[in-house]
Amino acid sequence: MDDGQAGPRHARQNDGPEATQFPYNPGAGYDTGQLKTFNGLTFGGAPFSQKKTCRLLDILDGASNTLLAAEVIQGQKDDLRGFTWWGHGAIFVGYIGPNSPSPDVLYCCPGNYCDPTPPNPPCIAPATATNPTMMGTRSRHAGGVNVALCDGSCRFVTDAILLNTWRALSTTQGAEVVPDY
Repeated sequence: MDDGQAGPRHARQNDGPEATQFPYNPGAGYDTGQLKTFNGLTFGGAPFSQKKTCRLLDILDGASNTLLAAEVIQGQKDDLRGFTWWGHGAIFVGYIGPNSPSPDVLYCCPGNYCDPTPPNPPCIAPATATNPTMMGTRSRHAGGVNVALCDGSCRFVTDAILLNTWRALSTTQGAEVVPDY
């Protein structure tokens, strides 16, 4: 179906201001390659990385304990977050929790790809060495976000998930024990 907009039309949960997409998990520091450490945390791998493949056998934490895709809010007006055709807008990281009040950090162009005006979620730009590119999982429904795990299962994860549990779910090789969530 052609909706008159440039670019391909993607399957979404909803259209209009309530639209969400399901971007993938590349790990933190997407624009510079994955950061090895950030604020004292060691990067534990991600199912998607720049110029690197990840087989199911490579997911040492277990496919049922690793996030593959998650819900994000599609930006409105000039905000390109959540658009799957724009690589930098089609990611999420586990550093910030679901529906976090922390702003997304875009790699460039304040006023262009980042519009923090509601109904868009908070964002800032440009990214810096101490505040790298990162976008969180977000939804417009109450209480949490929908996620897909690497084993193919889907779950609803509440906003109340412990941040350390969320971060553990975001790694492929962190060797964390993931408690019930």
